Amino acid sequence: MIITLSGENDYLIKDKLDHYKIRYQDHEDIDILSVDLKELKFNLQNMSLFSESRCIILYQPSRNKDFKNDIEEITNNLPDKTILIIIEHQFDKRSSYYKYLHKYSEFYEFNALESGKIQEWIKDYVKQQKGTISLYDIRLLISLIGNNQFLIKNELDKLLTYNSDINRESIELLVEPVPSSTIFELIDASLYSDLKKAFKIYSLQRSQKVEPQTILGMFIWQLHILALIKTYKGNSHDFYKELSLNPYVIEKSIKLSKNIDLNKLKGLITYLKKADLESKTKYISLDEYLKNFLIKLSYN
Repeated sequence: MIITLSGENDYLIKDKLDHYKIRYQDHEDIDILSVDLKELKFNLQNMSLFSESRCIILYQPSRNKDFKNDIEEITNNLPDKTILIIIEHQFDKRSSYYKYLHKYSEFYEFNALESGKIQEWIKDYVKQQKGTISLYDIRLLISLIGNNQFLIKNELDKLLTYNSDINRESIELLVEPVPSSTIFELIDASLYSDLKKAFKIYSLQRSQKVEPQTILGMFIWQLHILALIKTYKGNSHDFYKELSLNPYVIEKSIKLSKNIDLNKLKGLITYLKKADLESKTKYISLDEYLKNFLIKLSYN
């Protein structure tokens, strides 16, 4: 039996995997990079000495190119009582490897929840833990750390331990924003000409030892997404699927894209590319380049 767990939602993948670990007590993890293919094939063909069935878990076995190429042979030679669980976060859906697993395995794909569903999940989770949280504070939490359920659960557990009634004060005290959310906030403040807020956020990032090169990379990443959104010509129903981005990132980026035109966007991308090049070839202050970027962003 072959089971494939795929997608970017680590929380749901772990939840499903835990279910199988409870169901199949005799389970083992194999590091695909620590064994050669011949050794792995031999291992997979062995029977369990302690129970009728045997469960083997392989994390991202596609890192071994030979495994992908030999997937049909490997799975065809599995003993009847062996359960092989393959975990792959991303697939090339054009590949024969993906097509084979999609057709011949029990295939699950767990993607990130969209904004409305993640809000409902947070509300239900907090309620299950005998806590309370308002819709406003749910949105605040998502704005700080995105919609990664695994990360959100960890933060919620921390907040609930501190105070079962989660509020803005406890969120701002205990939750550290992830870089992508901070970049959204930075760009949003600049686009609305709130440079005082933008510089405050930037200074806070630098005081927390976030290097200018890291901030530059995040700016370039965000502008690239905005450019994809501004130039997208496909059907709106296929928008999320074709961009292959986290729904939370797309929703936040769509909001930002409405406040910047394409010509300005192209100019800002050119400016950041110049900053990247000169920071590597000349003695310049990348901090000053990035502060100037925020100023350029604020002017129409």
